[in-house]
Amino acid sequence: MAKFPLRRFNPQGIEVVVQQLDMIKAGHSVDLEELIESPQLTEQISIDNAVEVRNFSNRMDCAKYMYELLEEHSSRIPYPETDGGLWTWLAVLFREQLWKSGKDKVGAIERWVPSSHFQRYYRHLLAGPYFIYKTHEDDPSRALIALYTKVSAPGDIVESLQSRKDVVRFPSVMEAVTKLYYDPATKLNKKGAASKTKGACRRFIEVKDQFDLTFDFYGMTSDQILGLLPAEFDRFRNS
Repeated sequence: MAKFPLRRFNPQGIEVVVQQLDMIKAGHSVDLEELIESPQLTEQISIDNAVEVRNFSNRMDCAKYMYELLEEHSSRIPYPETDGGLWTWLAVLFREQLWKSGKDKVGAIERWVPSSHFQRYYRHLLAGPYFIYKTHEDDPSRALIALYTKVSAPGDIVESLQSRKDVVRFPSVMEAVTKLYYDPATKLNKKGAASKTKGACRRFIEVKDQFDLTFDFYGMTSDQILGLLPAEFDRFRNS
C-alpha cells in the first residue's frame, strides 16, 4: 500500500481542489493525484511516510485510523477538528473510497472540504466519523449507530443524528440511540430505523426535544432514557 508524508492544503490548494471537483461533477476527466504532493498547494506536516492509503471496512475503521494517525502527530496538529486543509488533503488522498455511486460521483463539496458550520461539518466523509470517534474515545461502541456504515455512504440515520450536538456529544444519548436502532447480530441498523414511522430514529429526536423541557437527559443513563420513551418505541426497544 502506498504511503505518504502527512500534509495539508493551503488556502490556494483548497480552492484548486474545489475547482477540480466541480470539473469532475461537470463530466470532465481530472487527475487529483498531482495535487497531493504539490509544493505550491500543500504544506508538509510529518517528515516520515505517516499515512498509509488503506481500505476501510466502515466508518468505525476509518475513524479509528484517523484518530490514531492524528494523535501520533498531535504536536503538529493541535486542533485537527478545525484544520480544513488537513481534511481536504486526506479526502483527496483517500478519494477512491469517497466517490458516490451513480452519475455524480463527487456529491456535495462538503463531503470533501469541511464546512465551518457545525451542522454541515459532519458531512465531511473523514472528519465526521473522526469527530464522533474522538468524542466517544473511551468507548466508541456506544456510537456504533453512526459509525457502522460505509465511508462513502453514511446513510439517513447518520444524516439525521450527526448535525445534533445534543445527541452526538453526550454518551448516554448516543448509547441509547445505538441500543435502540443498531443490531449487533447483523451489524446493521434495525429494520425500519431510518423510516419516518413511529418509533424510528427521527421520532426519537422529536421526543427527546420534547422531554428536554422536563428531564435532564444528560444526567441519565442510556437505560433510564430508554425507559422514558413511550410505547411507540417498543418494537425497537424490545428487539
